[in-house]
Amino acid sequence: MNAPLLDLSDPGLHLDPHPAIHRLRAQDPLHYCESLASWLVTRYDDVSSALRDDVRLSPTGASRRIERLAQADQDTLRPLRESIDRWMGLPAPDDHSRYRRVMMRQFSARFVEQFRPQIDASLEEVWQRALAGGRRQLEIVHDIAYPFGAGVVARLIGLPVDRVPELLEWSSDLVQVFQVSDAQTLRRAQASALAMAELVEAEIPRHAPDANDLMGALIRGLHEGLIHDEQEIIANCVMLVFVGFETTSNLIATGLELLFRHPEELARLRAAPELLRPAIEEMLRFDGPAFFVSRVAKQDFTWRDKHIQQGQLVLLGLGPANRDPEVFPDPDRFDITRPANRHLGFANGPYACLGASLARIEAHVAFSALLRFPELRRTEPASFREFRPLGRRVETLWVQL
Repeated sequence: MNAPLLDLSDPGLHLDPHPAIHRLRAQDPLHYCESLASWLVTRYDDVSSALRDDVRLSPTGASRRIERLAQADQDTLRPLRESIDRWMGLPAPDDHSRYRRVMMRQFSARFVEQFRPQIDASLEEVWQRALAGGRRQLEIVHDIAYPFGAGVVARLIGLPVDRVPELLEWSSDLVQVFQVSDAQTLRRAQASALAMAELVEAEIPRHAPDANDLMGALIRGLHEGLIHDEQEIIANCVMLVFVGFETTSNLIATGLELLFRHPEELARLRAAPELLRPAIEEMLRFDGPAFFVSRVAKQDFTWRDKHIQQGQLVLLGLGPANRDPEVFPDPDRFDITRPANRHLGFANGPYACLGASLARIEAHVAFSALLRFPELRRTEPASFREFRPLGRRVETLWVQL
C-alpha cells in the first residue's frame, strides 16, 4: 500500500506544511485526500480560476458540519443552523450578491479611510488598558490584537463598545463552526450565537436607517427590500463580529511573529517605514489568515483529467497558491519588498473577502504603533493552535516594549 502524498496524521504538519504542499503540487496538483474526503487544489492558476467559478463550484456554508451529526444533534442545533444559513446569503449566489450590495459602502476603501479616526480610537483604548500600571510586557494576541479588532468591528457595526469583552468570549466559541467540531462544541457555539443575537436585536430599535454604520445599512436594506427580515440583520451582524475581528487579529499577530523570525526584514522596515504597506501584503502572502477555503461541486465535471462528482468537497488552497514557485520566485523567502505581489490572501472572485480594505488599514494602524517602540522584542517563542486543515493561528506571543 502506497503512503499518502499528504499525511495529515502528522501532529506538527500545520506548523510548516509547505514542504509537503510543494511535493503535492509537483506530483498531483489536484489531489483527492481520502482522510478529508475532499479534493485539494494547490496551484495558483487553478485556485484563482476556481475562486471565480460560481457555475461549477459553490461555497459550502458552515452548516455543512451540522448536517454530518446525528439527527438528534441536528434538531438541537437548528437555531445555529438557521443563523448560519443567513450568513452573507451563502451558498446562494443571488442572496450573497444582495448582501454585498447592502454592505459594500461600509467596506469600501473610501469609507474605511473616513472611518480611520474610529480605528485609531479603538487602538488607543486598547493601548491605555494594556499599558495601565506601567506594564512593558504584553501578550500581543489577547492584550492587543483581539480587543483592537473586536473594538473596530463593534464600532463599524454599531454595537456598544463596552460589550467588547463579551463579544470576544462569544466569538471564541462561534469560530468553532469553521472547525471539525463535535456536537458539544457546536452547542456551546449556539449558546454564544444566541447571546450575541440578543444583543444585536436590542440595538436595532435604537438605530435609524440613516445611521452611518453597518447596522444602519442593513436597516436601510430592509426598507428597500434587499434584506428580507430582521432575522437576516441579526444573523449577519453576529457573523460579522467574529469573522471581522478574527482575520485581522490573526494578521497582526502572525505578521509580527514573521518580523521577529526575520530580523533582517524587521530592520529594513524600521529603517524605511514606507515599506509597511508592501510588508503587510507579504505577510498576507507568506502566512495569510486562511489556508484553505471550501467549495462544493454543483455538478459533475472533469478538471485536469480528474472526475469531480456533484456534492464533493473541493478545498482551494490560498496558502499553497501563495507559495506557488510558478508565480512567486523563491516563494519560501519572506521579502517585504517583493514586487508584483498578486497574492490570494483575501481570495478573489464573487466571494472575495468584503473586509479586505478594513483589514489592511487596521494592520497598518497596529504595526505603525508597535514599530514606534525601538526595543520591541519577543520574549519567548510564539505558540500556535491548529486551524484545520493545515491552517494555524498564533495562540500567544509575548513581547517586551
